[in-house]
Amino acid sequence: MDGFAGFKTAAAEEIPKATTVVDRIHVIRLAGDALDLCRCRVQIELYSTWDRRHHLLTRISEPFPPAQIIYLLTSNNSA
Repeated sequence: MDGFAGFKTAAAEEIPKATTVVDRIHVIRLAGDALDLCRCRVQIELYSTWDRRHHLLTRISEPFPPAQIIYLLTSNNSA
């Protein structure tokens, strides 16, 4: 049976003494969905955008000001 509550309710009304059995494909899918949801929450906590922007090693460095770029270009040509 599928994990949908409507199937379980309908089966209980029509066959009250029946035992509910969920097939392994649906159990694996439900477990995988729960694991994926948990993984997403952990990833958001560990690698959120706010943390990356403020982390020293992963933040994007600010570009050189134009005067410093000109200095770097002229100092490389004279060497």
